[in-house]
Amino acid sequence: MEFSGKLPDRKNERVPAEETRTVELEVLGALGRSVSGAGSSLLDEQLPLLAGYRFADPAHQIIFDALSEFRRRDAGGSKTGQETLREYVARRLTLRGFPDVDLEAIFRPRGAADSEADLQRLILRLKG
Repeated sequence: MEFSGKLPDRKNERVPAEETRTVELEVLGALGRSVSGAGSSLLDEQLPLLAGYRFADPAHQIIFDALSEFRRRDAGGSKTGQETLREYVARRLTLRGFPDVDLEAIFRPRGAADSEADLQRLILRLKG
């Protein structure tokens, strides 16, 4: 194979699968922490950016959907009892066949993507 002297265009290159899963976890963690914290508007602002994104890991998609559902329920005042976000996500995962997902990665304190700028950067990276 001959070298043409041009470097490949990396702009449209997809993020490797394992790295994608790691970035997804960082994004989901920041979004999850923002639901119950003072940054819940962060979730409202960032959810539309991920609206058409299909998560590489099916469990991550379920977690994202659960975060979205929980936020809508909470905003609409239809939250029943004192179910926490973590309980809600765990229940949704179990109902969809993923009872053993470790939610520590989502709900551990402060991650790298907790600022709005970092979260937006990671979301744009996922969307390629």
